[in-house]
Amino acid sequence: MPDTYEGVVVKLSKKRAWSVLMDDETWYGAGFSEPEFAEGDRIKINITTNKGYKNLELVEIVEKAAASASTTETKKGTWKPQDPSVQAEIRYQAALKVAVDIVELGIEVDAVKLPTAVAKRLDALVDIVDGVACDLFDRALAKGEEANDD
Repeated sequence: MPDTYEGVVVKLSKKRAWSVLMDDETWYGAGFSEPEFAEGDRIKINITTNKGYKNLELVEIVEKAAASASTTETKKGTWKPQDPSVQAEIRYQAALKVAVDIVELGIEVDAVKLPTAVAKRLDALVDIVDGVACDLFDRALAKGEEANDD
């Protein structure tokens, strides 16, 4: 007989199949069809284990999430979805750091040429790093959107 659990859905994720993070901080497989419940809903589930993976079968939706709910209580505290602009800022900072490393390596191996006039070198470096960082940032955003589409 499967175990049962009642708790709050913290996160839904879809890659090949649907996964559900519950407030017990455990991920459960939910199959290939979109679940009937949403993040923040309190649900009752049957839990089965198959080859080490925990799967859930919905028994009932106990309570739908309030429309204004922006946080969820878990055993380790409150989980709040991050602002997308924070994620974009983190990606840009990472892209900028990698761009500096790439340009530095390019200068070392003579793949990046700087102007001979010392006064123009800083502007040239800033432009080159900015161009590489923007390209890397755009790639990171595209990868993030691809992951969200899955």
